[in-house]
Amino acid sequence: MFTPRPPVDPPAKGRAPATASTAWRRAAAAVLALALALPGAAVLTLVLWPLWSWFEARTGIESLGHSGPAGWCFVATYLAVAGLALAWVLRPRRAAKSGQPPHFE
Repeated sequence: MFTPRPPVDPPAKGRAPATASTAWRRAAAAVLALALALPGAAVLTLVLWPLWSWFEARTGIESLGHSGPAGWCFVATYLAVAGLALAWVLRPRRAAKSGQPPHFE
């Protein structure tokens, strides 16, 4: 006897279905973003020298030493830059409509 199959749920609107290769690509992009954030954060920490000077004068927390910003300044800047980089790399992407070429924004 013929039994009809239950309908298959369509993929969520606006999002591409995740595949193993997509997951690996996104993981590799995240690792690359974290690696590239390191030198950028170091340069940005030095560029933000006036901010660290102001912060130290305002709060009394040691931010600048005789050889540059304190280690926690580098860590704080790296966490901010890495967070922004990961948010950008791992942002949700829209699925391409079938029959149309992918649209890059």
